[in-house]
Amino acid sequence: MASERVQRRIERLLDQIEEAADQRDWEAVWEMAEEVLGFAPDNGDAAAVREMAVRYRSRWESRVKHDFRIWWSKHTSNLIHQSHTATPPKVVRQDWQECKRCLE
Repeated sequence: MASERVQRRIERLLDQIEEAADQRDWEAVWEMAEEVLGFAPDNGDAAAVREMAVRYRSRWESRVKHDFRIWWSKHTSNLIHQSHTATPPKVVRQDWQECKRCLE
């Protein structure tokens, strides 16, 4: 049985998990659920929420990658028609760097 202090920590983490899930911050949900499971490996709430975070995060990543591929194909085809330079315009470079950060 967990001490009262550990139990309070678990309860705070579960509250924070709920808030992160409301914000759709699936990475934070997963990390906090892992922390709860470190304290209490048999915590069914944390295990269920962790699995939910994995499912939602993979759906979100698939959607972002799909949307990025569509965006990139439109922009690169425009670039090919506009110019034969090897360096894309600054705006496209910045967008590409931002999208790469999202996919990491």
